[in-house]
Amino acid sequence: MNSPEPKLDGPVELSNAMDMQNGKITNPAHKGRRDLIQIDVTHEDVPRAVAEAWEALREANGGLHPPRFVRVGNLPCVRMDDGLEALTPATLTYWLARTAVFFRVLKSGERTVKPPSWLVRDMLAEPHPALPEELV
Repeated sequence: MNSPEPKLDGPVELSNAMDMQNGKITNPAHKGRRDLIQIDVTHEDVPRAVAEAWEALREANGGLHPPRFVRVGNLPCVRMDDGLEALTPATLTYWLARTAVFFRVLKSGERTVKPPSWLVRDMLAEPHPALPEELV
């Protein structure tokens, strides 16, 4: 006896971050977050993952004027109500977790993970962060 096809609300985009397997979304944590950049950190490809993470922050700027995420010289910053705040490992992790979906591919399927510390450290060490420059 065949089970009925699953009912999904709207089309499902197939990508390396979300796939269909036996009629089910392999990682339900991705559902509802499809609009965010999906970053595969399985193989710790640092240059690729870091470039995608910077892209996620730039996309979060969207049409905001002034942009939320900027750099002052080589210092990545976030615009807060009371001015610019330099991103720290904790604050960068916070914002990355809200602007992208990080995942690892396991034998059992995909697993959403927090932004890895190796990625956060590499971003903060970047000599020219890939963000709009703020002139102060």
